[in-house]
Amino acid sequence: MYYISCIIKETSLDQCSIKRSSGGHGITVITPPHGTQRTYERRSRITSASSMSLTFQQIILDAKKLVIRISDHENTADTLISEVEAVCGQIDNMKQYQEEVEILNTEAKQRPHLQLIAGIQRENKHLREIQAENKELRNALEDHQHALELIMSKYRQQTASLLRLNKTDYSSMHNSKYANIITSQAEKINEMAAVMKTAAALDEENELKEKEAFHSLKEENATLREIVNIANKYGSLNKECSVESKTVQTDPPID
Repeated sequence: MYYISCIIKETSLDQCSIKRSSGGHGITVITPPHGTQRTYERRSRITSASSMSLTFQQIILDAKKLVIRISDHENTADTLISEVEAVCGQIDNMKQYQEEVEILNTEAKQRPHLQLIAGIQRENKHLREIQAENKELRNALEDHQHALELIMSKYRQQTASLLRLNKTDYSSMHNSKYANIITSQAEKINEMAAVMKTAAALDEENELKEKEAFHSLKEENATLREIVNIANKYGSLNKECSVESKTVQTDPPID
C-alpha cells in the first residue's frame, strides 16, 4: 500500500519530489522547496486581486446602471406631474365654465318670458333703425362722391382751356387788354382752387364722420346681435312662445 502525503497549495503531483521509503513498502511525497511555495502563494494572491478588481468594476457598472434608471424614473415622474397639473387646470376651467353656465341659467330663469320677447322685439326694431341709417349714410356718401367727381372734371376742363389760351396768346401778353383778361382768369383760377380745396376738405371731413358713424353703428349692431344670440341660447323660451317669436322680423346681416 502506498501512503502519499502532499502539503502543497494549488500544486500538482508532478511538481512534488517523490522519495521511496527505506522499507520499500511505501512512498513519501515531500513538499517542494520553500521558494516554489512562495511563487504559488503570489500567483494565488494575484488571482484573488484580479477577481476583486473584476468585482469592483462590476459594482461600478451596476451603480451606473442604477443611476441611469433613477434619472429615467425622475424624468417619467416629472412628465407625469406636468400631465397631472394640466389635467387639474382643465378640471378647474370646466368647473368655472359650469359655474358661469349655472349663473346664466339662473338669471335667465328669473326673467319672465314676456320680458324676453319684448326685449328681443325692441332690439329688432333698433336693428332695423340702424340698418335704415346705414342705408341713408351710404346714399349720402355716394352723392358726395358723385359731386366731387363732377367738380374735379370741371376743374380739369377749365385748367385745360386755360392752358390752351396761354399757349395761343403768348404773342399778345404785352397788350393791356389781354393782360387784364389773364389776370382775371388767374384770379378765377385761384378762386376755383380755393373752392376746390374747401370742398375737398369738407368732403374728407364728412367722409370721416360718416365712416366713424358707420363703424360705431356696426359695432353696436354686432353687440346687439350677440345679446340676442345669448338670449336665444341661454334663455328658457318654451314652445308656447314660439308662435309669438315667428312674428318678429329679422333682417339679413350687414357686410
